[in-house]
Amino acid sequence: MATASTARADNLRAEGNKALNKTLIFGFGKTQKYEDAAEHFRNAGNAYKLSNQWKSAGECFVQASEAYAVLDQSSDVTGNLVEAAQCYKKLDPAKAVETFRKAIDLYNLNGRFGMSSRCCKEMAEVYEQDNNPEMAMMTYQEAADLFVNDGKKSNANQCLLKVATIAADLGDLARAAQIYEDAGKESMTSRLGAYSAKGHFFLALMCFLAMGDNVQVSMKINQYKNIDFSFQGSRECDFIERILKACDDSNLEEFSDACADFDRITPLDPWKTSMLLRAKKFIADQVGGGGDGDELDLS
Repeated sequence: MATASTARADNLRAEGNKALNKTLIFGFGKTQKYEDAAEHFRNAGNAYKLSNQWKSAGECFVQASEAYAVLDQSSDVTGNLVEAAQCYKKLDPAKAVETFRKAIDLYNLNGRFGMSSRCCKEMAEVYEQDNNPEMAMMTYQEAADLFVNDGKKSNANQCLLKVATIAADLGDLARAAQIYEDAGKESMTSRLGAYSAKGHFFLALMCFLAMGDNVQVSMKINQYKNIDFSFQGSRECDFIERILKACDDSNLEEFSDACADFDRITPLDPWKTSMLLRAKKFIADQVGGGGDGDELDLS
């Protein structure tokens, strides 16, 4: 059933098309023609949003951007493209990505990296929500690069941490570990950031454990202790050292006990659990019980 807002949106859209189809005499009134059309389409888009008509709203914002393009008003062109992409996000991820990409390219062309980086991050989130981790990872990396160009290092690091999480899930553990390690080192360059360094080093070590490279884990533990003096003696460091010993000794029982003890105080989230399961499988394979690596006993 049509709402009052939908009816108003339909009328505004019709007015926009009417303005757009207006015949010019000797080319006079072109500017007014496209200004009127753009305003009607933009208002129609907002009215459709109020009635949750996301497809129609997106289409109207695209029409507004096209009218502004004729007027060479770049900020209005990109602004309406972003509005359209936000609407398409609700029901059509592919269309949202396509529209975000147009806005990003225009922002980059005009050197507005702050705007393009934010759009790129949103586009990565669309890929992630649409269960497309490969494209999500690539786009988060692109967003990170754009944030760097805009001098927003903190925002860039947030995107890189998303890259690391997805990379580890996809099996690129070396890339993930390097990002976490770099984030830890970067955190140590400021007094405020130093508090988060331990967490980044912890995640890096999780990746190294999941790779089954016990020698590398041992080396990295000592390296991180020298970078961040608070890491030594921390619960995270003690846990990793205990897990490493269990791996070296091929001791599944000690591995499970270490995980359960840590989880009782600091619950292991699904990502950490998945990394530990990979590490556990190396032990299970060595002792001839491959199936024992399929679950993590936290009892």
